Amino acid sequence: MQFLDYSFWSIIPPLLTIFLVIKTREVILSMSIGIALGCFLLADLNPLGALETFVEMLIGAPAENGTLTPGAITETDNMLVLLSMVMIGALIGLLVKSGASRAFANYLGHRVNTKKRTGIMASVVGTLLLIDDYFDSLTNGAIMKEISDKNKVPREKLAYYLDSTTYAVCQISPISSWVAFIASLLAAGMMSAGIEGNAYQMLLHLAVKKRTPTRA
Repeated sequence: MQFLDYSFWSIIPPLLTIFLVIKTREVILSMSIGIALGCFLLADLNPLGALETFVEMLIGAPAENGTLTPGAITETDNMLVLLSMVMIGALIGLLVKSGASRAFANYLGHRVNTKKRTGIMASVVGTLLLIDDYFDSLTNGAIMKEISDKNKVPREKLAYYLDSTTYAVCQISPISSWVAFIASLLAAGMMSAGIEGNAYQMLLHLAVKKRTPTRA
């Protein structure tokens, strides 16, 4: 029986993952269980087949011409993203372990002492850290978490402040990693379509008109 031939079964792994994240607050564990269940269903409930499916998706599978079809971690772009996430995570860990984020939070704690000021400061910090959306969110979260807890601002509201500023600002910032990535895609599209011009300048022109992310 092909379980994933039916749409009902295909939504079970993501639904289970979301439920476990909310219930346990353990993102990595919940996603691992969801991935394992997905591989189990793809292999028609065969444990060995599920393991083989997982390895093929992660590392790759042999192609007909004898080469290896890239998997999730062997594909070049994915490897670069993973490497950048590791470096950003290491930097955030350094900020936390060294006490830099706590010192900055203590410095702001005397001035940011209300819920309204906490929201404003989270938005300001998120706007200033415009190099990368992941770096912006993680750094801002590490800095503002203690202040928001002290001023009894819900974590969900802090997450809204972070998401509303970091992603939107990085989209329109001329020096963010997000803009560099989009410019590379735009340049490839312009080349294939035979359009001449500077992709970076065109993206900046489009960013001025792209107001949707800033309305949050």
